[in-house]
Amino acid sequence: LNNVIEEINKSSIMTGDMLQIYRLEDANATLELSEFNLSEVVYFFINDFENILKKHEFKLDLNLDNSVFLEADMKLLKRVISNFFTNAIRYTPDKEKIYIEVSQTEDHVYFELTNYGTQIAEQDLENIWIPFFRGQATNNQKLKTKGSGIGLYLVSEVLKAHEAEFGINNIKHGVQAYFKVNKKAE
Repeated sequence: LNNVIEEINKSSIMTGDMLQIYRLEDANATLELSEFNLSEVVYFFINDFENILKKHEFKLDLNLDNSVFLEADMKLLKRVISNFFTNAIRYTPDKEKIYIEVSQTEDHVYFELTNYGTQIAEQDLENIWIPFFRGQATNNQKLKTKGSGIGLYLVSEVLKAHEAEFGINNIKHGVQAYFKVNKKAE
């Protein structure tokens, strides 16, 4: 019964994600814009994941400008940050570092999450934004739920709707996920 409930919950989440993707792909869709502090959103997720961060002894390295305001769809950008955070936790080996940066220029806001101790296979990097693509499986069970394979596709659609620059790259000893978005919606 628990397995059935778990599968129903996963299916429900995936259905919600697919509906959000269809809404974003609609030419008439509009974002629910509001001004908010991106750093506060990041602190929310740090607190939300605090127990799992402690359990796996991750070293959290923060470079957060505390008052980074932007005009965007907060609910959708939360989905992006949650996805980046969840992937970092899922694939970072215990006791490794996770670096988070939130900074700004006069016109742009920058978010970066880098997790160390792992890399994405080069052949997978080309495909991570494709719906239902799942990279090479790991035995890492830090998070109880497995992804649906549409998380990064949804991330890409959200960031495209915000006209953001974004990417995921291998760097020396780690993986960097980032986005740069205009402070004011255009």
